[in-house]
Amino acid sequence: MSSATGKIPKKSKPLRKRIRRSAKKLLADIGAFQVRHALIPDQPVFDNDRFHWAVNLEAHYATIRKELDRVLEYRERLPRLYDIQRDQYRISADDKWKAFVICGWGINTREGARLCPETARIVNDIPGLQSAFFSILEPGAHIPEHRGHVRGLLRGQLALKVPANREDCTIWVEGTPFHWDEGHLFVFDDTYLHEVRNATKEERVVLILHFDRPMDRVGRISHQALLFLIRRSGFVRKGHRNIAKWEKRVLRRSVTSN
Repeated sequence: MSSATGKIPKKSKPLRKRIRRSAKKLLADIGAFQVRHALIPDQPVFDNDRFHWAVNLEAHYATIRKELDRVLEYRERLPRLYDIQRDQYRISADDKWKAFVICGWGINTREGARLCPETARIVNDIPGLQSAFFSILEPGAHIPEHRGHVRGLLRGQLALKVPANREDCTIWVEGTPFHWDEGHLFVFDDTYLHEVRNATKEERVVLILHFDRPMDRVGRISHQALLFLIRRSGFVRKGHRNIAKWEKRVLRRSVTSN
């Protein structure tokens, strides 16, 4: 219960930490089970030929890039990642990581469908898609080393804008450096440690996709049960509310005024 000042009592903080530790332990146990039922190896990075839809996605690069350019007309008004998900503050606290969400945990956003209808159509054809958003890293942005917690999902990044000096714009996955190529998809397991640094004077934009790891029937059942709980968690509900508030307060007003 909140105090009269509206602040969370200090005694609740250790409890919240214990709950988070327990949740992470549970996710790790479920993830280990799902990997045992996966139809692909347990490794940090994957070749695109494992995903039949990758060729079609890359073929639509020009269409997606055109709709991205429309979104970037409002780049100064786009939300920082932690404006959408407060729990991401630790890895996006330098204010140089912005996002435009098209689909979040299976729900299409209103402005994503309106500003990027073709992109929304294209990504919704990806089997097991859970989320899709434009990830915009400003010059000098640094995302410190971190890892995801849902092993039933993989992450794809379609490179849309890559700085000319691409060697200084890097993602490390388990310590191995990779560089983006415009129009090409990069797929990895984000539960492995990864870090990003844009040490250039240009912005970097990728379309981030979270999609289901290919698994057998038992693995898929456990994954769908976990997704059912995640979608109803405060983490996801707050994220959807924050997106809706931002759309109403900022983007829709600015589009209407133009």
